[in-house]
Amino acid sequence: TCLSALELEGVISFDKFLPSVAEDFGNVYHHIPAAVVFPASVQDVAKVIRAASESPDVIVAARGNGHSINGQAQALNGIVFDMSTLKGIDVHVGGTGEGCYADVRGGELWIDLLQATLSMGLAPRSWTDYLYLSIGGTLQN
Repeated sequence: TCLSALELEGVISFDKFLPSVAEDFGNVYHHIPAAVVFPASVQDVAKVIRAASESPDVIVAARGNGHSINGQAQALNGIVFDMSTLKGIDVHVGGTGEGCYADVRGGELWIDLLQATLSMGLAPRSWTDYLYLSIGGTLQN
């Protein structure tokens, strides 16, 4: 399946945004991908992964807020998902004896999760020491 033929809610770029995802936080590695996907939904991610799986040598990487090192969020001649477009935080407060949890999309930053939970009198049990990292990027590493 050709990526350009996929029907997505989000956007696939084959030229304009390639240099912007070809660098990492350490500024050591510079791998230009063939495409950058800005998914609007989990379904977009699934469609692109399915299509990519038809080519056994394609490299796929998820990019959060761009703080990865050693080229972890890069894909030389492959596909990079810019997860910053996946936003949404749903905090679930359990009843008596039930726990609280948050459903968080990969593009959200830790600071956004902290603010969402603090507004409800809650806080995550753990987080990074730098809150402007994406949750999806942190978990990806």
